[in-house]
Amino acid sequence: MMAGLVLVAHAPVASAMLSCIEHILGKTPERVVAIDVLPDADLLKAREKLLRAVESVDAGTGVLLLSDLFGATPCNLAMEVASAYTGSQCALISGLNAPMLLRTLTYRDQTLQSLAEKAVLGGRNGIVSSGALPQQKQNTNVSDKHGPAGDYHQQ
Repeated sequence: MMAGLVLVAHAPVASAMLSCIEHILGKTPERVVAIDVLPDADLLKAREKLLRAVESVDAGTGVLLLSDLFGATPCNLAMEVASAYTGSQCALISGLNAPMLLRTLTYRDQTLQSLAEKAVLGGRNGIVSSGALPQQKQNTNVSDKHGPAGDYHQQ
């Protein structure tokens, strides 16, 4: 059995991440739900919606919640739900990005603890510098090439 997965983030990040995965995989993965938290959301209603989402993907093998920003409202709601959840195990990882999500979907058959570790590694390892940045073009003050102003560059 696979762990359930709930994406919870600032609107429209969670839905956009799910759309990205649907585009890559060509289908919606089983037991994956996206919850977008609006800026003016009623927090009690948002918490209940998130709890219902967790319950809907829980097949007894655990649920992993992925949030966008640690300490922000979606993450705080997810922490509340994860700690109060009375179903199977529930874990939370923040810092959601596409590599993290792909790695999570790849290893959903592992234990929840192992899956959480894979998610973190996938997120970290997916952040890669793709090469050197082009050199910055420097302009000098052409009004006085020989005076002190000519020695400074505009940034």
